[in-house]
Amino acid sequence: MNVNFGLFPPLEPGTKLRPDDFEGRFRGKDKSIAKKKAMSARALADCRAWLGASPRAEAAE
Repeated sequence: MNVNFGLFPPLEPGTKLRPDDFEGRFRGKDKSIAKKKAMSARALADCRAWLGASPRAEAAE
């Protein structure tokens, strides 16, 4: 099953998307992938908090 990123709430203003080593304009495919990774990381962190995952479980990933 695929993820529908349109159902996720928007990222908070000021969320860092661009990697430090990236030079030039940041748009198109690179920006889209970075945005989806940021949304996915936020969703995983929220799920861990909701499930009450221990720090040991987070380190295993």
